[in-house]
Amino acid sequence: KGDRVVAGVAFEQVRIGDTGMIVGPGSTSALDNAARRLLVDFGHQRCYNYTPSQLTYATESGSFSKEDKVVSARPHNGIPRGCRGIVIGHFDNMLRVDFGGRCVLSRIGDLAHAPLVAGSDIRKGDRVAARVAYGSVQVDDLGTVVGSGDQKSQRVCVVWDRDGAKNNWLPGAQLAVVDAPPLSEGTTP
Repeated sequence: KGDRVVAGVAFEQVRIGDTGMIVGPGSTSALDNAARRLLVDFGHQRCYNYTPSQLTYATESGSFSKEDKVVSARPHNGIPRGCRGIVIGHFDNMLRVDFGGRCVLSRIGDLAHAPLVAGSDIRKGDRVAARVAYGSVQVDDLGTVVGSGDQKSQRVCVVWDRDGAKNNWLPGAQLAVVDAPPLSEGTTP
């Protein structure tokens, strides 16, 4: 409740990319996956029920969002370089990061996006090209990695430039990195 999110699926007056605020659990028990749905207030577009897979957390600081996997790009606040953590919130222009049970405030330049799946260096923000066609996505279409895919697979979530489609892809076999942002959001250590 209270988290800013971005719609990954268009519905009635809501377009892909519209920003809203989670105001509570879903309000309609008759919908599929009713127990998992969240009620999202999209402002002038009214409130709608969305599943978590149809939403992403809005970027709040730099290119970071809540639940992003990060790595310490330089030592700070007693956290060594290379330590992995998860963004749990934002405070002013700082990120609150849980480094294995130790929560610290980190500057954006102290962090980099961590690899999202084992055995791959693919990270949030990487530009990728499709190696296979799927749905509206054609071979060589370009997209941007926006986060992890489902937790059961080794997939990443990609938003495709062609039509804004958002789905989970397997690094290597189904997509290739064509451009990766620098490892640190700030100056190099």
